[in-house]
Amino acid sequence: MSTTGAGFTICGVTDMGPKRYLVTVCGDLAKAGAVLEAQFPGDTTAIPYQAGEGGAHPAEELVAQFWINRIGGNGFKIASTRITGSGSIDVGVDGDLAKARSALDHQFPGWTTVHAEMGYTAL
Repeated sequence: MSTTGAGFTICGVTDMGPKRYLVTVCGDLAKAGAVLEAQFPGDTTAIPYQAGEGGAHPAEELVAQFWINRIGGNGFKIASTRITGSGSIDVGVDGDLAKARSALDHQFPGWTTVHAEMGYTAL
């Protein structure tokens, strides 16, 4: 999920139990927290986005990752994505690697590295 507001983007939401959500924010944490509290009083906790490689990822990497996660095709499903330190996106695929590579290379030329990943569970 990715939702954008004035000065922030909600990059992820983790369900922490009944009506409790941990919301990952890129950008202005205070603004995001205020908007979340107004919309969902007492139900959310906003936390800053922490990139695994150190520092926040540029918006174009996050947007590319968002859309790559939603690609599907005949014979394959995206199982995972991870933005690497070089800015490319590592894509785990369950199914036909050749079809996945072809679809990703067509839509995101130069952005992805594709590998097999079993155990896909649809959310």
